[in-house]
Amino acid sequence: MFDFVNFPEFLTTSLLLIITPGVGFVFTVTKGILTNRVEAFKVGLGICALLLLDTLISAVGVSYIISSSKFLSNGLILVGVAYLIYLSVQTFKNLNKEIKEKRFKKYNKSFIQGFIIAISDPQAIAFFVIVIPHFIDKNTEHHVWNAFLLGVIFTLISFVWLSIVAYLVGSLGKSAMKNKKFHFVTKLMSGLVYLGLALHIFITNYKTIF
Repeated sequence: MFDFVNFPEFLTTSLLLIITPGVGFVFTVTKGILTNRVEAFKVGLGICALLLLDTLISAVGVSYIISSSKFLSNGLILVGVAYLIYLSVQTFKNLNKEIKEKRFKKYNKSFIQGFIIAISDPQAIAFFVIVIPHFIDKNTEHHVWNAFLLGVIFTLISFVWLSIVAYLVGSLGKSAMKNKKFHFVTKLMSGLVYLGLALHIFITNYKTIF
């Protein structure tokens, strides 16, 4: 029932993508700076709630695509590789671009804000639809279960990371947001992860597609 492929690689990839400052990280840090750790934690909780919903939807949808048509399955792989390369290029282009802080007008809706913020992040959706299937045995009969389980693991890691960020934001948040070297290094790492993952997925599936 647990038909994973390269599970350690999945954990490593997930961790690198999660700790790379993105929309969720910036909003969590900003919320903590402007309010307190509790509100920042609520934002992270809202983000993870959306990730669980993405997990369920993508697990069922991607499973249908893979089981219904080899052409659609290969097409999904190629689209995923192209999108990951696009993310990599965009990340490299914006290495020196500062991330702007988001100002919150209402402090009593942190969970909802986190949920909505996650909706606006296409990278999270791309991870569930494109990356997760790569770590599941194509011959398994339990694709939905395996995809859902990997998504839950990714969400749990995200929750732990955002909780740590929320806790530390009072003392480290402002310095992290203003540290240009920190943003440069993390963006560079993110771009390399996207590019490496795209190449790995393409090379692994080359014979199947062509």
